[in-house]
Amino acid sequence: MRYMLIFILIIPGLILNATETITLFDCIDAGLAGSIKLRNQDYNLQNSRTNLNSGYYSFIPDLNLFSDIIHDNAGNQISKRGVEIFGELHLFDHRFSNLKVYSYENQLAQLELDKTLQDQVLLIISRYTDLLLLQQKAEVFREAQHTYEQQLAFLEELFNAGSKNEFDLYATRLELENARLELKRTEMEFNSVTLDLKQMTDIDLDMGTVLDTLTWSLASGIGDQKDIFNPEIRKKSLMKLAQQTRKRSALKDLFPDLSLQGYYGYKKTEYWKDNQEIYDYQGNFISRDAIQDYWQISLNLSLPLGDFAERSAAYKISDREYRIAENEFILTEREVNRNLQQQRNTLDLKKQEIEILGNRYELAEKKFLLAGERYSSGLINFLDFINIQQEMMTAELDLLESRQEYLNSFVQWQQMCGYKILQRY
Repeated sequence: MRYMLIFILIIPGLILNATETITLFDCIDAGLAGSIKLRNQDYNLQNSRTNLNSGYYSFIPDLNLFSDIIHDNAGNQISKRGVEIFGELHLFDHRFSNLKVYSYENQLAQLELDKTLQDQVLLIISRYTDLLLLQQKAEVFREAQHTYEQQLAFLEELFNAGSKNEFDLYATRLELENARLELKRTEMEFNSVTLDLKQMTDIDLDMGTVLDTLTWSLASGIGDQKDIFNPEIRKKSLMKLAQQTRKRSALKDLFPDLSLQGYYGYKKTEYWKDNQEIYDYQGNFISRDAIQDYWQISLNLSLPLGDFAERSAAYKISDREYRIAENEFILTEREVNRNLQQQRNTLDLKKQEIEILGNRYELAEKKFLLAGERYSSGLINFLDFINIQQEMMTAELDLLESRQEYLNSFVQWQQMCGYKILQRY
């Protein structure tokens, strides 16, 4: 049984003075609707379905309609019209093999389409969460800038009043410029990511756009290894099965061809000679309008010696190609299992890291509040107070980045397991 773990991750969106809200689903829907890669994969899927349907149609026997007029030396005119059903049973085995190959190719095309869709969804999610993180970081730097501006104004008043706090004044100005610099870098990075997202979705975003608060119910699927349905492993497995079918078909070509042919039909024959009754050579009356049905079955055994060398070479090539496909399947399975284990370890470490960084941020926040009281009481100098404030800001930024990294790793795990990233897609 597959154990489905429900993981709820809430990333608070930045509430700004804006009227437009762009949700994650808006971006994904727009990205999928305009994806050229997805459209091309859909065309490939339609082609594979056409080939599969043609494989089914190949089992339909041939229908032959005919009409003949014959004049003999005795002056008779004989008209024949009819229908004939014809089928070569010795081709059915090849047609079954082709049908299996078409079926595997159709599954491959469907798999490629699903993989392309999930890749597109994953990329949009990654860019969207990057924007959320950058908005939150920008808010942190804005708050820091506002705090430093208030501190600077207070210190300038003290300095103008004759206080000898020139060192604290310059230290505050330095931290203020650092906050402004980090804010500008964050805004530049935000603009760069919005260009990537616009290219994928054709949606214009800016720092004032409200990104919707994300509450995702994601099925993690972290359970037994047998529950893993990795698309790469499935793809290599289908390629191996298709090549195995081609190999078996090539092997059968080495044996003599046993041909079983069957006919069934009817014909309508008209005999005329000067509008007189017709008799055969024994004096029997021949009907002018006779309908006759007929059938024929023939069994043939043939050994095409001239094509044996070519068929033997085709079998050897198909055998090597099957071995290559089998080895690629084994290598892919090993690589995927290794990557899955690494990704699982990354998720466990990131989860522990988020817990530690959360505790660290809470402690840094409490330490900052106590430092403000101690600085007001003159127990610590201003430089110590600035350092403690910087520690709190760094702890908050580290926590935000760790949450985003965990989310991206989690979504990648979903994709590697072959599960839908979001049940809507």
